Amino acid sequence: MFYLIFISSLLFCTTGFASSEGQESSSSLTDSYEEQNSRAFSCDYMIYASDIIPNGFTIDKEGQWCLEESVEFDPANSTPAITIAASNVTLDLNSKVLSQSASDQPFVIGIAINEGLSNVTVVNGTVENFTQAGIFINPPSSLPLGEYTGPSNLQASSIEVSYVRAMNNGMSGSDRAELNGMGGIVVFNAKDVTIFQCEAVDNYFCDLLITDVKGCSVEESYVDSTKFNF
Repeated sequence: MFYLIFISSLLFCTTGFASSEGQESSSSLTDSYEEQNSRAFSCDYMIYASDIIPNGFTIDKEGQWCLEESVEFDPANSTPAITIAASNVTLDLNSKVLSQSASDQPFVIGIAINEGLSNVTVVNGTVENFTQAGIFINPPSSLPLGEYTGPSNLQASSIEVSYVRAMNNGMSGSDRAELNGMGGIVVFNAKDVTIFQCEAVDNYFCDLLITDVKGCSVEESYVDSTKFNF
């Protein structure tokens, strides 16, 4: 078993990664979430596959947003499947799977949390097979062009990702062998970031990439082998 976390220019980041021994199975992530949130869960807005395909969907106002069904995103270009463009948003994946199709379209992000936002939470689901990153917090405006040219200008704050599984992100090509993405969960230029009970496995470059972050907590999260060994 190979573990890789890449953390650059990082201040006050506490980690509590579970080892493979005693780690609860990935299938129990949703169960854990439901146990913690046993009360009836209301959504302000529902997101359907038809909202996302083929040009992506943008959350542009605060509230509780829930994914109604699993989505296989076949992008027309490098736009993210879901872009969060407002503060005070919770995106509940509702135990569903958000994935990119076998399309060769490069540099596609599953969930992008835009620059400068605050109080954003993503919970409870799987994000897989995206060619740039599964979840990208505060991507620079230069992306998705395939190269990181420096941190974004506006700092994100109070961002949480919990009970999320990020798998097989960062690879493109018909056989998913071209390595040109950034990984599973990516965080740039942010403060007060929480990653809790997440699983990131088989992502290229890094399963979890954190850079230019002040104040973060990564707890009870499992990182498996990556496709790239530094």
